[in-house]
Amino acid sequence: MDGLRPDVRPDGLLEGAGRFYWRLNAAIAWTDGVYDDMQAKTCSRSGKASWKAAKPLREQTTTEDAAAGYFKERARRRNPCVTASGSGWDLVEYDGDRDELDAKHGIPRLPATFGWQSRRGPHFAYETPLGEAPVKVQVDEAGVTVWSDGYLVCWPAWRPEHELVYDSNGVTELSQLSPARPAPKPGVGSRRASRYRKATVTSSCSGRRCGSSAAALASKRRSSVCTV
Repeated sequence: MDGLRPDVRPDGLLEGAGRFYWRLNAAIAWTDGVYDDMQAKTCSRSGKASWKAAKPLREQTTTEDAAAGYFKERARRRNPCVTASGSGWDLVEYDGDRDELDAKHGIPRLPATFGWQSRRGPHFAYETPLGEAPVKVQVDEAGVTVWSDGYLVCWPAWRPEHELVYDSNGVTELSQLSPARPAPKPGVGSRRASRYRKATVTSSCSGRRCGSSAAALASKRRSSVCTV
């Protein structure tokens, strides 16, 4: 604890999360800290500690029990983050009320899958189909943004300044957003994305923002990756 706020998460919760992520073979990175709110939600370290260098838990620990202990000890000092490419997962982040954003952008209800509630909205993880590249998708008031990689602070992260622990949605398996599609060709980038964006509100795609598109999420084409 920092002298003011004791960690409210019991050992069993953290150990259970470690076992869960080990079974799913998730690649877990760690935030810069936990008691400062900016550090509690940011992975800015470099080298082996960078989020891009995160390895699946089965490569870091040999057993589920070892993963439980490792995760508990690390989570007392930093918040866990799951990475897209390291895990082989598609990550979807709602920055706001899910129902309102789905209605605003014409997004059909996504398949049920493992997820958690963050401070600003629900997050979800999907298994990337074989042969396709993982992506991170953000849905907010401005539209739908697709990155070629990324991370999300995940369950059971703790934000002391907001007295908030990220809560799991109770789903213990990963779904896929769509059947497998061919992986995007190297160097194609955001131009190829427009082929699948028939409902695009804005398609400027200036490096990150690919537009607000129901097709981008509903059909989950890998070709819509914007390289950053």
